[in-house]
Amino acid sequence: MSLENLLIKENIPFIDYKDTDYTFLDSLNNNYSLIYYNLLRNVDDRILKNIYQFLWLRSIKIDMKYPDHDLRMKNNKKELNSDIFNLLLREYCTTTLKCILIMNNIMIYFYPKLRNIKIH
Repeated sequence: MSLENLLIKENIPFIDYKDTDYTFLDSLNNNYSLIYYNLLRNVDDRILKNIYQFLWLRSIKIDMKYPDHDLRMKNNKKELNSDIFNLLLREYCTTTLKCILIMNNIMIYFYPKLRNIKIH
């Protein structure tokens, strides 16, 4: 099954609504990053600020639980647009672990019910 078919099946928009080229997950070298980029292309800049705030708060919580890994994101109190959002996340995503945390938290932001799923 192609990635496009998977996105359509999961009702995730595959159309680029904003003309933004996100690159913060490119270090993972996989096609799944397109799912996250497309989710972010569908939101306004003010929603991006909320998403970044959500990611930042989650990073604090995770960093407190695992202080040896330095997982806290940089806080941004300035205006935020898609380019600055991408830059901040690119600076943060220096390891695979941080990229996976960002991916997970973006999904939790858009699909909060995923937070309660138990994996056995």
